[in-house]
Amino acid sequence: MPAIFRATSQGFGLSEPIWPDDYLTLHLFRRHRSDLVAKNSMLCCQIREVLHAAMPGYAECFSNLWEAPVALALARQTTSVESVRQAGLQGLQEIVAQAKIVCRRDTLHKLLAWSEQAPPGHPHSLDLRRILHSLDDDRRGKTQQILELERTLAHLVVRTPYVLLLAIPGINIVTVADLAGELGPMYFYLNANAITGRAGLMPSRYQSAEVDHANGPLRRRGHRRLRAVLMQTADNLVACNHYFHARAELWYRAGKDARWIRVKIAKIFSRLAFAMVAGRQLFPHPCCQPRHYILGKLLAFHAEHGTNPAETRQDLEAASEHLPAPARAQEARSLQEHLDGLSKRRRGPQALANIIPLVLARLGTMTVESTNNEGAGP
Repeated sequence: MPAIFRATSQGFGLSEPIWPDDYLTLHLFRRHRSDLVAKNSMLCCQIREVLHAAMPGYAECFSNLWEAPVALALARQTTSVESVRQAGLQGLQEIVAQAKIVCRRDTLHKLLAWSEQAPPGHPHSLDLRRILHSLDDDRRGKTQQILELERTLAHLVVRTPYVLLLAIPGINIVTVADLAGELGPMYFYLNANAITGRAGLMPSRYQSAEVDHANGPLRRRGHRRLRAVLMQTADNLVACNHYFHARAELWYRAGKDARWIRVKIAKIFSRLAFAMVAGRQLFPHPCCQPRHYILGKLLAFHAEHGTNPAETRQDLEAASEHLPAPARAQEARSLQEHLDGLSKRRRGPQALANIIPLVLARLGTMTVESTNNEGAGP
């Protein structure tokens, strides 16, 4: 009771810390992206229901309905089993050509074989086609918004020390943005226990008379969004990181509960993240074998998202400023290998061949004169 009175009278914990503007923007945009992803998932479920009603079994002809552009392009034009059967191979090829989509003939033959065996769909195929168009247009619009938000999140992440977490396999730009947007500046935390404590990742304790249960269920109170981000990060590490995957397998064989394993991995990761971000350093750790190169991940991210070269260069240079001195040589070596690979491939646009030498010069491995000479490639 005296401690509660003193905390209240002295104002301990009564005011929220002030976040820098970059972290506040990260906080807002990553939540907006999360909301868009949830809405997009609902749209995908609705589209599958419409396809199943109009074209039973059509979605199962593709290993991934959303990564095959030809799938929805054909469904939007046909939207019935009979239409696919009547179009034949030539008609399907014309639809694909008009949509300017590259498609293998085997895929079209597979769809024709499906149409010969598929049961009839809903009789109001034209009405379902209209619904499908509306839902798919909404999905495409939200997908584009998500890509633009991810580019914006990348521009913000590279200006924070959280970018160092990209060295860990299983951690990508979106994960780092989620962590930075919910955790905020790392200097607000005294140690790694404060991170998991704020998220409520700790067992509750029940005491009564001589009864003392110290390992109860997780506390109900805590930052739920931060807890969700940490648990999602643990899932990604188990799936994509060899070290954490091996640890999880050992715990599974020891009879540990799956929830206990995820909390344990989140705890280990929080300690590692605190040391890297707060200390602004990279150090050898079993989970970084093999280590991922930060600038290489950024290059791959911007290549997938179609970011223009000027913004890509700005992000690479901003990220290089957070690299500790011992890591600069390794990052520069990785970029130099990527540049050498580009010089061997003379086909297509070579914008990265002009960007990478400038970043290497920023890392201190090349002079500006040699940079200009090497960047004048095709």
